[in-house]
Amino acid sequence: MPPANVNHTFDSSVVDVPNPFLAAVGHCANALKSAPLPLLILNSQAFSNGAALFIVYDETDDDTDPMIPFLLLSRFARGAGYASTNYYDHSSFLRTLQEILGVGPFLGGAATATNLSELFLPFGLSSIERVPSGAMRLTLSGVTPGRTNVVEGSPDLVTWVPICTNVATGTVMNVTDHAATNLTRRFYRFVEFR
Repeated sequence: MPPANVNHTFDSSVVDVPNPFLAAVGHCANALKSAPLPLLILNSQAFSNGAALFIVYDETDDDTDPMIPFLLLSRFARGAGYASTNYYDHSSFLRTLQEILGVGPFLGGAATATNLSELFLPFGLSSIERVPSGAMRLTLSGVTPGRTNVVEGSPDLVTWVPICTNVATGTVMNVTDHAATNLTRRFYRFVEFR
């Protein structure tokens, strides 16, 4: 079984793209559930530690439909049936890999290609809200499970004090700043340690 927090299903009701494309992507996604190699990868220690599985199909022989399936399986993927309507090609994939690995200069078409960053969860504070007690609840997104995160607060963007230190158990975590109940202004930042 793949890890429980990995979304590897496809919901065609959330995307407005041509039906043949949906059928192809749906077929590919469903085939992954029984294919031995992807299951070995999804069950691996590397995948559990934050690796991503990119499944890239080659262009079609006829150029009548330039849309081809490209699947990303990762705990850091947007998930929930997310499908992009942007045009990407192999240069986009190459640029993304070069950015992830820190390799440069960009090769060939990767120099001008758009990366695939929209397919991943954003890393940062995704929401801040005041709860009925007056405390502030912060939601951190795109964090790495097993890594330590330090949330800091500041009244002036100069002096920073730690609010909490937590080890993430998932890709999203909530932190409550109980000391903020009597504050009119507070700035937040957080750092993830490897």
